[in-house]
Parts: sequence; C-alpha cells; structure tokens
Amino acid sequence: TYVMSENDDLRYIEPYQGTNIWIDAMVIPKNSNNPELAHDFINFILEEENQKSISSEVGYTSPVRSVVDSLSEDEFKGINAYKPRVGYDKDEEFYYNAETKVILGDLWSKLVAIN
Repeated sequence: TYVMSENDDLRYIEPYQGTNIWIDAMVIPKNSNNPELAHDFINFILEEENQKSISSEVGYTSPVRSVVDSLSEDEFKGINAYKPRVGYDKDEEFYYNAETKVILGDLWSKLVAIN
C-alpha cells in the first residue's frame, strides 16, 4: 500500500482465479519464560494508536477494525490492497512444498535469463 500511495502508476490487482491467503501472527510459545510479559506486549501492540502507527508505517492491514476503517478513509483511501479481501471462494492458503519450490525457482531463473 505504501508504494501505491507514493506512485499513482502502480496498481494492486486480485486475480479472479483466486490468490493466496496469508496471515501474520504473534504467538506465545508454551514454554515461554515470561508469558505475562508476552501478553502485555501483544496487548500493547494491539492498542488503537499503536496499530495506527504500525499500519501507517508498514502498510499492513490492522486486526483492529476501527484502525482499518480510519486508515481506509484517510491515508489509504482508494487503495484496495489495504482492505481485507473477503468472499472469494477460490482463494486458498498456500503451503510449503519442496518440489514446488524447485520448480518455481527454475521457472524464475528462466524468466530472469530472458530479460
């Protein structure tokens, strides 16, 4: 979203054939030395003002609805990449597959060699 806010020639598209669903998450390991501090940190990160700062800086959609709504109407107005994509039954989670990684790496190398 940031680069699009800086350059009107860039666009974000979502293929009708479907796309990858991905999620960033914070977790607290079961064997954490200080789970209370970890909870405090996550709660701090999720505070509205902190989420506004983080989303504004990195351009990621916030898990806090009021932040999504606020930034969608202000800083990221008209940038579809910021709003979560919902209702597309062809979207799916991609899982790591070593064979696929090799194939994609080979295809990428061929593509780069052409240019």
